[in-house]
Amino acid sequence: MNCDQFITTRLAGGLWHTTSQRPFKAIMTDGFIRPEPRIPDSDRYGGRAISFVRLIGEFSFFDIPEPFDVEQYRSDFGLSSIDEFMPYRRDWNDHVSNGFCR
Repeated sequence: MNCDQFITTRLAGGLWHTTSQRPFKAIMTDGFIRPEPRIPDSDRYGGRAISFVRLIGEFSFFDIPEPFDVEQYRSDFGLSSIDEFMPYRRDWNDHVSNGFCR
């Protein structure tokens, strides 16, 4: 399933967070998403590099409205990397994609 199909058929109207196995297990243990989980840098998106989101003590979480026009989003936000994270990170061998319904 490609990004467009995944968003329009499964995510529209819900919330979304993409992570790898170790952070997902921490989320399930803690019961919430930590901006700075106790995990090795190798398990973080970008490794040791500190992303803007981490720099300000936050995490990435997507609220996908319904209906959602993927092509319009790409047109309006050309620098966004929506295809990088949905339906999952292709370069993570142990990815977990979390979808939360409203």
